[in-house]
Amino acid sequence: AGGPARRVHGSYDGGMGAQLQRLLAGKRALVSGGNTGIGAATAKALAAAGARVLIDYVAEADAAERGVAAIADEGGG
Repeated sequence: AGGPARRVHGSYDGGMGAQLQRLLAGKRALVSGGNTGIGAATAKALAAAGARVLIDYVAEADAAERGVAAIADEGGG
């Protein structure tokens, strides 16, 4: 569905990158646990698709700050 898969920021989007960007442009996303692991990857992917991302975390504030900086460095919000 959506044509051949292509690589986008380390994951495969099934050819739906442009659709996701249209869908998420200007939207806000809250990612619980967005400072590490799968949550961090999800936050980066959402930001790359145009969403403004809020990262929620319980511990490891330094990891959250690094994640926010990485997203900002890549032009995400």
